[in-house]
Amino acid sequence: MQAEKIGARATATARYSVRSTPSFARQVSAILRKSLITRMRAPLPLLINLLYTGFVLMLLWLTSISFNSLAKQSKVNNFPKLADPADTCQFVPANDCVHLGFTNYSNIDPVLYQLKRVVEESEAPNKVNFRMFGSEPEMTAYYDKFPRALVSAVSFDDVRAVTQLPFDPSEDPNAIKLPAKQASVSYAVFSNVTGRTESPIAGRIATIQAYVEFALINARRAQFALAPLPAPFATSTKSGSTANASAFPYLTWINMEQGRAPMFGIWSGIFLMYFAFDLWNSIFSDIATDKTTGIREALTVQGFSPTAYCLAQFIAHMIVNIPVILVLTLVCVMVPTLYPLADPTFLFFIMFLYLASLVLFGLFLSTFVEDPINGRYLSLFVFAACFCLVFFVGMYKWDISYKDLTWGVTGASEFFMYLLSPVIIARMFAIFNFNETVSRGSSWSSLVDSSKSSQIPFLVVFLLFDTVLYAGLLWWADHVSHGGMPVLFPFSAEYWNASHAAATLDDKEDETAAAVIGGKDDASSSSSRTAVPDGDARYVKMPGFSEIAKNHAEGPAVSLRNVVKVFSTLNRSGQAYIDRAFVKNMTLDIPRGSVVGFVGRNGEGKTTTMRMICGLLNPDEGYINVLGTRLSPISVRHVQSQIGLCSQHNVLWPHLTCLEHLKIMADIRGISIEEGSEGSIDDYLLHLLHDVYLGKRAHARAGTMSGGQKRKLCMAMALVGSPKLILLDEPTANMDVYTRQHAWALIQQARKHSTLILTSHSMEEIECVSDYVAIIKRGEARVVGTPLWIKNKYGAGYRVFVEHDVTPAGSSASLAFQPEKVLDVVREYFGGPSSADLIGVNPTSVTIHIPIPEGQEETTHQDGDVVAADGNESVHKKAARFIKEWHRLNKEHALCAAGISLSVIPLEDVFITLNDKWTIEQEKEDAKEEEDRINSYYQGPKPVSS
Repeated sequence: MQAEKIGARATATARYSVRSTPSFARQVSAILRKSLITRMRAPLPLLINLLYTGFVLMLLWLTSISFNSLAKQSKVNNFPKLADPADTCQFVPANDCVHLGFTNYSNIDPVLYQLKRVVEESEAPNKVNFRMFGSEPEMTAYYDKFPRALVSAVSFDDVRAVTQLPFDPSEDPNAIKLPAKQASVSYAVFSNVTGRTESPIAGRIATIQAYVEFALINARRAQFALAPLPAPFATSTKSGSTANASAFPYLTWINMEQGRAPMFGIWSGIFLMYFAFDLWNSIFSDIATDKTTGIREALTVQGFSPTAYCLAQFIAHMIVNIPVILVLTLVCVMVPTLYPLADPTFLFFIMFLYLASLVLFGLFLSTFVEDPINGRYLSLFVFAACFCLVFFVGMYKWDISYKDLTWGVTGASEFFMYLLSPVIIARMFAIFNFNETVSRGSSWSSLVDSSKSSQIPFLVVFLLFDTVLYAGLLWWADHVSHGGMPVLFPFSAEYWNASHAAATLDDKEDETAAAVIGGKDDASSSSSRTAVPDGDARYVKMPGFSEIAKNHAEGPAVSLRNVVKVFSTLNRSGQAYIDRAFVKNMTLDIPRGSVVGFVGRNGEGKTTTMRMICGLLNPDEGYINVLGTRLSPISVRHVQSQIGLCSQHNVLWPHLTCLEHLKIMADIRGISIEEGSEGSIDDYLLHLLHDVYLGKRAHARAGTMSGGQKRKLCMAMALVGSPKLILLDEPTANMDVYTRQHAWALIQQARKHSTLILTSHSMEEIECVSDYVAIIKRGEARVVGTPLWIKNKYGAGYRVFVEHDVTPAGSSASLAFQPEKVLDVVREYFGGPSSADLIGVNPTSVTIHIPIPEGQEETTHQDGDVVAADGNESVHKKAARFIKEWHRLNKEHALCAAGISLSVIPLEDVFITLNDKWTIEQEKEDAKEEEDRINSYYQGPKPVSS
């Protein structure tokens, strides 16, 4: 291949042979790399996340301290006594006073012996009255008869766990614990003052609980000839025990209403739900930023898989947050007041599943979020919903004795509650807390626990279900919202067999396109379309234009047929919405290997047309064929992998360098060096940066560059891999003159491998780089042709610029420079008063327009002379002689002109002239339509003929 050059350098496109093979894995790795680099170079959000983790851990620690304060208070002997004569059994006969009553439903002799000893030692020197009741109703009846006489009571349901099960000799005998497999004992504590009106300590519930706990432990120790624990509140030890009572925590006393369970478990879950709130904010910020900056849209247009994008975001947020849940797990199992009996690996597994479900749910919700502020509101709303479910259901539906661990919610209500994974984790930590309470802990064996008291297997399965459900919803919602897929696309056979469907459409489309193009031959219809647009001749194309696109072996690069796109906009009064066609009846063929410029005023449909070509919008009517494939919401994926885009706004990541941007684009398009070619991908990308004069800024971050340098980078990204179709939306905006010239050269050279569609408000740029120009008005391609053809047809002439000489001092006024006199000379030369117009006068010069009369657009050659179709001498020939004869005319007519220049009317003037004319025509049409509408509104019903 012969090298195209800019100055003395071959371009990257010419020097390197590359191929494009899009890869899902490379696309995922590209965005994952971008996300991690961004977080490393902008670490503030990550630091805030870590600080938040520390904050949550501190809250959990403080909460655990507050909920375990009763245990600390028990060690300082400040529990109220049962037999305090100043506080109990006042005004009650001594024989009727019962300090501790009890009843039982199984053998409690070993426990009762220990209970009496512990109570007597702790209450000494006060005498304690015990009484055995036959049943709980008997105790209740006694209380009803003598309300002041019954201080406290215990009803033992089942104490076999401490009296019958074997002891494991391998355990430390001084660390007696209830057997893990049957760790629960069942009893109820009664007090004359309930815990609902006063605290458990003031109401003596904690005192009774302590006595029962020590009695149960000592009954267990007695089975193995171990010394009993001393009484918890004894002033001296009468039993001769040397065991350290402080080393034996209470096992079940915190099953009280104000104890650790279940409130501590509830608050643990709420803290983890707040972790979800913070995580969702981070996800919404990332995704919404990509949307508002146009990054997501630009990636989609250039073939980036929606699934790859979501997977990359999922992995990135998992990597960032896994250390957080690891720290949470370690703290939970290492702090004695949290969850020391839980298996760390099991707890981490649960937290990992929870994190995965949160990230997927957040990504799913992000499909409905367009900006970060709305994202915060949405995450706050979801958090509030989860909080209300957990707090209110948890507060009012639990069973304090944990005989029912379902929160009293079952059936459909339970199913819908657990569709939110934060609710599941809150419920699960309440159960973890209960397991800690009974010294059982939570481990992998909890997954096969078949007891009715364990919901862990069910909750884990539901958490897995939620994770899979969120992943499916994310995949569906992202394809619909960003991929333009129909809502029911998963049920479409075309989606699952997209390559076959695209091929089928290609075959049918080739026949349709050939028929349509063949039926609208511009050459055959040029006679009716060569006049200035008026009446029926609204659309004018250069003769033979469609033939150029048709004759290419692969057909046109882009074909639009009767394309219409309608949007709802406010009417002129701003009081109602109306449907307005921003693109209407757009029919256009774009030849392969050409540069086509779209020009038009703002709001005329240029950008809408380009967005439909690249698949971001679907036409309401008509169809579009791009690179041999008829666009549909499903087939567009095949086309977008062959498109390069330079958006109107800079679509860049501020923390990434220029070279990193190009590497990401190379990965998205699957660019690799052809076998047998020299160089590497990095060499190719660096060369491309040199082509846009960013070689020295290859390792500079995009956020530090000027506006012009950012435009260069955007243009280089569009050219990576030489896509078959490149869309350039004002590519050279903010570029300096020198770089702009070289950018134009790059565009011209890119046409050897690509088809380019260009929009720009610079007519100089359009003239310089475009092979063809389409002037768009009100969503219609009104004029299509080469810049020169359009200027010859509608520009109709030349522009003469005359600069006057300074009048010598003392010269007569008749020798002074006179614009009118210059105009008369020009008119006389070109054939009469209508042959020239004065369009500009200033103190130093005059500008004259020389139009081409009707009938002189096309010329013929006769004996070497160029004549107009009307037989007169061509204006073009006169203009060619005018410069040569100017010196004679200036001297002969004493024009006092110092210099002269003559140029063809620029495309900008043609554009303005045509738009002014079309605007007048459109205003007349609009006025006529409005008049007809008003007449039809006020016109009465037509009389019915008899």
